[in-house]
Amino acid sequence: MPTDDLRLLQRDTFAFETARAYDGGPDGAGLLRRVVAGAPRLLRPGGALLLELGGGQAGMLAPDMQRAGLAGISEIMDPDGDVRGVEATRR
Repeated sequence: MPTDDLRLLQRDTFAFETARAYDGGPDGAGLLRRVVAGAPRLLRPGGALLLELGGGQAGMLAPDMQRAGLAGISEIMDPDGDVRGVEATRR
Protein backbone atom coordinates (compact mmCIF):
# COMPACT_ATOMS: atom_id res chain seq x y z
CA MET A 1 0.00 0.00 0.00
CA PRO A 2 1.26 3.51 -0.65
CA THR A 3 3.23 5.02 2.23
CA ASP A 4 0.88 7.99 2.48
CA ASP A 5 -2.11 5.65 2.95
CA LEU A 6 -0.68 3.74 5.92
CA ARG A 7 -2.26 6.29 8.26
CA LEU A 8 -5.69 5.19 6.98
CA LEU A 9 -5.32 1.59 8.21
CA GLN A 10 -7.05 0.55 11.40
CA ARG A 11 -4.58 0.59 14.29
CA ASP A 12 -5.25 -3.08 15.13
CA THR A 13 -3.76 -3.90 11.73
CA PHE A 14 -0.37 -3.34 13.34
CA ALA A 15 -1.00 -5.67 16.30
CA PHE A 16 1.06 -8.45 14.73
CA GLU A 17 2.95 -6.70 11.92
CA THR A 18 4.78 -3.40 11.69
CA ALA A 19 3.89 -0.62 9.27
CA ARG A 20 6.97 -1.64 7.29
CA ALA A 21 5.23 -4.89 6.29
CA TYR A 22 2.55 -2.84 4.51
CA ASP A 23 4.68 0.02 3.15
CA GLY A 24 4.89 -0.27 -0.64
CA GLY A 25 6.55 3.08 -1.24
CA PRO A 26 5.07 6.07 -3.07
CA ASP A 27 2.72 4.09 -5.36
CA GLY A 28 2.30 1.02 -3.17
CA ALA A 29 4.05 -1.38 -5.55
CA GLY A 30 7.68 -1.07 -4.41
CA LEU A 31 7.92 -4.45 -2.71
CA LEU A 32 5.99 -6.12 -5.53
CA ARG A 33 8.48 -4.70 -8.06
CA ARG A 34 11.40 -6.11 -6.05
CA VAL A 35 9.76 -9.55 -5.99
CA VAL A 36 9.12 -9.43 -9.75
CA ALA A 37 12.71 -8.35 -10.47
CA GLY A 38 14.09 -11.21 -8.36
CA ALA A 39 11.74 -13.88 -9.72
CA PRO A 40 13.88 -14.94 -12.72
CA ARG A 41 16.74 -15.92 -10.38
CA LEU A 42 14.44 -18.12 -8.30
CA LEU A 43 12.04 -19.63 -10.84
CA ARG A 44 12.83 -22.38 -13.28
CA PRO A 45 11.46 -22.03 -16.81
CA GLY A 46 7.72 -22.66 -16.54
CA GLY A 47 7.74 -21.82 -12.82
CA ALA A 48 4.85 -19.71 -11.55
CA LEU A 49 4.89 -16.44 -9.68
CA LEU A 50 1.75 -15.59 -7.69
CA LEU A 51 1.33 -12.19 -6.07
CA GLU A 52 -1.42 -10.86 -3.84
CA LEU A 53 -2.21 -7.25 -4.69
CA GLY A 54 -5.01 -4.79 -5.07
CA GLY A 55 -6.22 -1.64 -6.74
CA GLY A 56 -4.50 -0.91 -10.03
CA GLN A 57 -1.28 -2.68 -9.05
CA ALA A 58 -1.66 -5.46 -11.63
CA GLY A 59 -1.58 -2.91 -14.43
CA MET A 60 1.34 -1.07 -12.84
CA LEU A 61 3.37 -4.29 -12.67
CA ALA A 62 2.71 -5.61 -16.18
CA PRO A 63 5.71 -3.82 -17.78
CA ASP A 64 8.00 -4.98 -14.95
CA MET A 65 6.79 -8.56 -15.38
CA GLN A 66 7.42 -8.50 -19.11
CA ARG A 67 10.94 -7.08 -18.60
CA ALA A 68 11.61 -9.86 -16.09
CA GLY A 69 10.79 -12.49 -18.72
CA LEU A 70 7.45 -13.48 -17.25
CA ALA A 71 4.61 -14.49 -19.57
CA GLY A 72 1.03 -15.72 -19.38
CA ILE A 73 0.19 -12.87 -17.03
CA SER A 74 -3.35 -13.21 -15.71
CA GLU A 75 -5.32 -11.45 -13.03
CA ILE A 76 -6.96 -13.34 -10.16
CA MET A 77 -10.37 -11.96 -9.21
CA ASP A 78 -12.34 -12.26 -6.00
CA PRO A 79 -16.06 -13.18 -6.01
CA ASP A 80 -16.97 -9.48 -6.36
CA GLY A 81 -14.86 -9.13 -9.52
CA ASP A 82 -12.06 -7.14 -7.86
CA VAL A 83 -8.46 -7.95 -8.79
CA ARG A 84 -6.77 -9.57 -5.79
CA GLY A 85 -3.77 -11.22 -7.40
CA VAL A 86 -1.74 -11.84 -10.50
CA GLU A 87 -0.12 -14.99 -11.86
CA ALA A 88 2.67 -15.29 -14.41
CA THR A 89 5.20 -17.92 -15.49
CA ARG A 90 8.87 -17.67 -16.31
CA ARG A 91 9.62 -18.20 -19.97
